[in-house]
Amino acid sequence: MINLFDHYNQLTKDLHQSLTLAGYTHPTVVIDDNGFLPEGIHSPYMYFLGQENKQAKALYFNQVKTPKFWEIKGTNTSGEIYCYDEKRANIFYAEPTHKRLVRTVEWLDKANIVRCVDYYNQYGRQYARTTYNTKQEPIVTTYYHVNGTEVIVENHKTGNILLSYREKIYTFKSKIEFIRFYLNEAGFDCECVIYNTLALSFLVLYGLQTLKKGVLFWQEPIHDSIPGNMQTMFNDNREFKVAVPDRSVYEKMQPLLTDAQKTKVSLSGYIYTYKRDNHYQPNALVLTNSDQVEHLEDFIQELPHITFHVAALTEMSNRLTNLSKYTNVRLYQNVTMRIVDKLFQNCDVYLDINHANEILYATRRAFDYQLLLFSFTNTKHSHFVSPDNNYPSEQWKNMSQKLSDVFSNRQLFDTLLEKQKYAAHQVGVQSYHQLLR
Repeated sequence: MINLFDHYNQLTKDLHQSLTLAGYTHPTVVIDDNGFLPEGIHSPYMYFLGQENKQAKALYFNQVKTPKFWEIKGTNTSGEIYCYDEKRANIFYAEPTHKRLVRTVEWLDKANIVRCVDYYNQYGRQYARTTYNTKQEPIVTTYYHVNGTEVIVENHKTGNILLSYREKIYTFKSKIEFIRFYLNEAGFDCECVIYNTLALSFLVLYGLQTLKKGVLFWQEPIHDSIPGNMQTMFNDNREFKVAVPDRSVYEKMQPLLTDAQKTKVSLSGYIYTYKRDNHYQPNALVLTNSDQVEHLEDFIQELPHITFHVAALTEMSNRLTNLSKYTNVRLYQNVTMRIVDKLFQNCDVYLDINHANEILYATRRAFDYQLLLFSFTNTKHSHFVSPDNNYPSEQWKNMSQKLSDVFSNRQLFDTLLEKQKYAAHQVGVQSYHQLLR
């Protein structure tokens, strides 16, 4: 058995963690390797590139090699390379971006058009380069062995992939063929495959001669009909199942399925582990890099018995620093990760009320620490906020009243925490055992 995933995003991480917590520790293969996959995750590209120096570290943004006298500038979100006043490259960071660790560098021509992109991994090595034409269309991606030689050349126009491996040159007509070759060469047991998309990973496994059973965890929305590849899967004589973690998606699918198909589709969910129990103390946390924090000052004034902890990775504007005049406010500018960890340990409510981007995966982290989450509909950053605690901005007084109530009524607090977990589709280990037996 293996897991075969196209990408390792947050939903994939949640699925992978759930499988692991349920006792399914078989190998995980991720097709799209961004160079920063967790330890123990397999990748078809990295398999052929040799053993990395695990003692090496990721490249810091100002360590990118440039010609003499060129200047590298950086913020907590991205970097740029200049030749005097002319921008020559964009630097993109791996998550979390505030660490400024280089993931890709886009090199620009004189017309400010991207002509090539260099890819770096978590060990600071440039492992690939993609070249582009003047229309900014990718032409060729070349992957480099740890010894510097070209190992894989992927032609984006034809779809062909060339592999130099064990003193032979292999030619594959598509990425699908290449990945199937890798799975066989790496010796994975592919009788049963767990996957979470009907895109590349499904196309790879569907043609595997050894496949006997496939389990699709459908983590996407459903529209007005069952996707074509899912219909194909249902019509196959091999054993295919579909697990749907999102309750609303599962319910929407039901009228679209035949009776026979319904027997192959199950409601699933996710298994979570929590960092600590809630302390029920009147400490509310906000993480923001914006001074646009919806109704924050109103809450501060309305709820003097609650201490509001507001933290930012950067310096704060006067709009936020002026809040220090209130005795129930604590501000943390240029906050360190040690302080952030402490804030999640000590606070028991998280307010997802800042505009602009979320920082440090704040709502997910708050969920993991069992903080009770609240948000406005126009500031909500993730699905971890229960619908019960998500308010239109004009109903801020209703939210304020509930914030006051939860700290005087522990039973209400516990009820809302359970609703929060229900909204995040929490299930137990037994649910996975029944599904995968």
